[in-house]
Amino acid sequence: MSAEKCDSVEVVTRVRYAETDQMGVAYYANHFIWFEVGRSEFCRQRGFSYRKLEEDFGLYLVVVEARCRYLAPARYDDEILIRTWLGELRKRSLSFRYEIMNREDGRKIAEGETVHVLVDREGRARTLPSLFAERMGGSREAGGLTAPEGRGILTLSGRGGYEDGTADARPGVKTPPRS
Repeated sequence: MSAEKCDSVEVVTRVRYAETDQMGVAYYANHFIWFEVGRSEFCRQRGFSYRKLEEDFGLYLVVVEARCRYLAPARYDDEILIRTWLGELRKRSLSFRYEIMNREDGRKIAEGETVHVLVDREGRARTLPSLFAERMGGSREAGGLTAPEGRGILTLSGRGGYEDGTADARPGVKTPPRS
């Protein structure tokens, strides 16, 4: 397993009947839903959620590119493992990579990637706050961000700062002092 996959998050689910076609094979678009499940859990395990990013920072990770390579069918009631890891981390964008495996026999069902751009409420591209990039595990190099093997943990508090006491990354926002 590559170094980047070592820092992956795995989620297990079953292919539901509603996700299949008449032949009992998972409908192709469901793979993208499974990617979202994996991506959400990846972020959650690093201590943040999309909801917090939106509510506390007014920032959104929008999908600008998605691809899936289908390698084998997933069938009704198959137990599947969704493996997700951070692909590339740049100033205004990041990518997630995915593998979907049949949990019983280890067969790779699909692999894919989604590319996201960080935007504000008006839809303008924004730079990832340095603290956010650091908490994702990136460091600034050559104008972009690189994703090292070890990743940090981002935990947002309800007061706009981080649980570890560091300041809010939003421009112009003052974090209240900790009591």
